Amino acid sequence: MPFTKTELGITAFQERSPLMNARQRAVFVMINGVRNTSTILHLTRGLNVGVEDLAHLYHQGLIGRAMVPPGGATIIDSQFQSGFAKGSQTKPAPLQRLDESGP
Repeated sequence: MPFTKTELGITAFQERSPLMNARQRAVFVMINGVRNTSTILHLTRGLNVGVEDLAHLYHQGLIGRAMVPPGGATIIDSQFQSGFAKGSQTKPAPLQRLDESGP
């Protein structure tokens, strides 16, 4: 099940609230509305993060369930997949040199 950050969670994270310990802060950073529980646990396995850390964030109201799109929709985890993936027709605009006098 994918999770999303709540306003309360974002505020608690920014203010370094004692509601989150270091492991839970690491989990919170990984939550993006696309990653499911197993992916989050896999990405944070070196930190000894467990399901109880996700449960704590959920029960404190710091994260919530993400809305799942209807069947057939493509979900992309933008942190790990580029818009310029192989076969993409989109090309970046060429760089322009600006001189000191302005644009």
